[in-house]
Amino acid sequence: MALGHHVDCLDYTSQTVKQYLDSTSLELPYDIVMSASNEGILDIPVERINEMGAALVINGLPFNRLGISPEPQAPCASPTEVKHVSRFHKKVVWSQWMPELVELYYSGYRQLGIPIISMPYATDITPLDLIPNPASHPECDLLFIGNLKHRAKTNLPIFKQLFALSTPERIRIFGDHVWKDIFGDALSVVRYTNPQDDLAKLYQNASLSPNLHTARQLRDCIQVNDRVFQIAGYKGFQICDTPLVHAYYSNDEVLCTQDPDQYLAWAEDFIRNPEKRLPYIQKAYQKTIHSHSWFNRIAQIQEALGLKAAVAIGDQVWKPFTYSVDTLDRRKDRLDRQLYYFCESHSLNLARQLKRALLH
Repeated sequence: MALGHHVDCLDYTSQTVKQYLDSTSLELPYDIVMSASNEGILDIPVERINEMGAALVINGLPFNRLGISPEPQAPCASPTEVKHVSRFHKKVVWSQWMPELVELYYSGYRQLGIPIISMPYATDITPLDLIPNPASHPECDLLFIGNLKHRAKTNLPIFKQLFALSTPERIRIFGDHVWKDIFGDALSVVRYTNPQDDLAKLYQNASLSPNLHTARQLRDCIQVNDRVFQIAGYKGFQICDTPLVHAYYSNDEVLCTQDPDQYLAWAEDFIRNPEKRLPYIQKAYQKTIHSHSWFNRIAQIQEALGLKAAVAIGDQVWKPFTYSVDTLDRRKDRLDRQLYYFCESHSLNLARQLKRALLH
């Protein structure tokens, strides 16, 4: 909408795309229909969309001959759904994982003539004029927005050490009940729902927003989380724990280390001297505006669809983000090990399922 386009949102659980189109009088046909795998894909009418000349854009699940996924939480796409997608004249499937993973785990789409692109997360920069400058004297030392349950095994030790650098009243946590279960009254500011406050205000008023990834993300370098772009885009300050971040930001934009001692030393320094974080914040923010907004990702989708219209507001024009050759070359040597690991995991899972079936 910020680009001047008309956007309609449909709740596929209450009405299918076909039902919506049949009940709506459209002055102009849609150019793009967007959805995600497992979300009413089969109810999107092929003939109607093709007649309209619209393109189908899907955030797709993995689909390949081996039936394997780089992430246990992401099941493979249904062959029926993928074949349905292949019938659209204009279509593109995207994934947030790194290009070499998309090349391998999404190969089934390409075999059916469906273009597939690697498109990382991004952040919303539409309220550009509303984002305040980072506070010189932040209201809190540490801010973390996220649940603890799925990351406790890997991240709990460093969280405990980080919290020891501050006091409960200067720590803000937005997340699940597990925070309270583990820390009790020692962590007094805990909220169990998504923050209702403005995210920009939260991030720019914290000395540090630690960006910690899960064990799986760290071990297999699958992807960076969306916090990387969100913190940078809202003028927050982060220290990241995966070198994969440097595919998107340089070391003078986002600091990164996998050494817990170095992480804690940096954290303490920036908490004690919050003015030191300001150059990193400004550089990361400018990089985000240039390369990592959702406008950049829209430009990437348009490029994949062969659309020539510029993604622009006034004199500001956004171009598709592309991975550097150096980034891609450095990751090629990891692919064989990753494939072996995932195939091994898949075989073990099948063996466990068979064992359970025999026992019952």
